[in-house]
Amino acid sequence: MRLLGGWLCIAPLVFGIAEHEPNDDFEQANNIVCSDTIYCAALEPAADQDFFQFIGQANDTLVAFTFHCEGSNTNTFLSLFDSTEEILATNDDGGEGYFSRIEYVLSYNGPYFLRVVEVGTFFDSSYCLMLDCQGLSSAPHDLCTQARVVSGIPYQDASSTFGCGSECGTDASDVWYFFSNPAERTLIFSVCMTGFQARVQVMGGCCTQFGDDSDDGCGDGAILTVPDMPVGSYYILVEGVDAGESGDFIFQVNGETEPCPSPTELTLATVGGYPFLFWEAATGAVLYIIWQSNDADGTYEHVGSTTDTYWTDYSGYGGTRRFYRVTASCPW
Repeated sequence: MRLLGGWLCIAPLVFGIAEHEPNDDFEQANNIVCSDTIYCAALEPAADQDFFQFIGQANDTLVAFTFHCEGSNTNTFLSLFDSTEEILATNDDGGEGYFSRIEYVLSYNGPYFLRVVEVGTFFDSSYCLMLDCQGLSSAPHDLCTQARVVSGIPYQDASSTFGCGSECGTDASDVWYFFSNPAERTLIFSVCMTGFQARVQVMGGCCTQFGDDSDDGCGDGAILTVPDMPVGSYYILVEGVDAGESGDFIFQVNGETEPCPSPTELTLATVGGYPFLFWEAATGAVLYIIWQSNDADGTYEHVGSTTDTYWTDYSGYGGTRRFYRVTASCPW
């Protein structure tokens, strides 16, 4: 994630990968990993089934959803299976339009399967599939000696500082991550949420060799860009800015990428009595994120997302003026 011209541009945490046929059954399933995104897979010919296998971790929350490929509106049906090929969860239209979405807490460490099929008779047959496994405090990491390992770049983890102690930095609660950087490169560390003011800091050891830090960007959180980060091992501290500040957050590590362009010509109208936003498509965008504030110069909060180039605020008009921003998510 990065700030571009005062606008927060959010890029997905993964590089897109392609579907590989045949993947028509469990034995032929494409191997993917959590945080992979499969771009523009095809359910062809009719009655085609696409299978994907990944390794999950107990207590992680799986979030898997299909979305459009270059404007397609395929009616997908998504299923999650365990290692014995027993169904754990299914969904038809839980995503945007006719697309699907599953959220499920995984119960064991090991292989799982996702299956995508098309239901109904529609012209479109292509789709994209995003997989994310979010670990919400699945293991203690509120001490530097218990730091959660950043397994690879890009990386995402959902966690919380609530109830944690404070080893160093501010007097607020701490959580820790450990990262071994194998090659010099520019890295972006971000802490995203609303609800409490947070900061992120990179160190060379446990409460030693203090490095760069940030307490600005990404809602009430922070975005820290470290140019040409040297090879080595690092500890990353996430904490509140002031004593007593704590809560849930999403921590991300990304490599530097090309900017994701923001949508242009944002227009606000009224449709059916509700605020209605529409905009010109941003080149390469696969998702649009909507932000709202009651003050043009105030803090903008995330209020929705869509794969379309329009969005309705069904909360309606309030007693104060509303200001909106729309940012884009790109597949890099």
